[in-house]
Amino acid sequence: MLAQSDPHAKVATYAHLARVIAERVGTIAAQLGSGGAEAAEITAETDRERIAGTTNFVGHLATSGHLRPGVDPAQAADACWVLIAPQVYRMCTTDRGWTADAYEAWLTEMLTATLI
Repeated sequence: MLAQSDPHAKVATYAHLARVIAERVGTIAAQLGSGGAEAAEITAETDRERIAGTTNFVGHLATSGHLRPGVDPAQAADACWVLIAPQVYRMCTTDRGWTADAYEAWLTEMLTATLI
């Protein structure tokens, strides 16, 4: 993903990766939300890892000159952190009945509008 020169391809690949991760951990994340202290710590660690990943991705876009002018990298990373949350995937697919492909297409559009 990082080696791709086209920023749209980078974002689409990132959206696909977020979808795959959400498909794998979405149900687990939902169940952890109703757990005790240990579950809360796992959820917090997952959130920290997700913000680190979004920060790195946005930083890469900024360094490579692909981040939309005027976009604050910290706010962009926060927006991506929300958009790629497994809870958002679950809300779209389980609660609203979207297909995983529809979610990925929407996520690609949202990330593109936010970042590039």
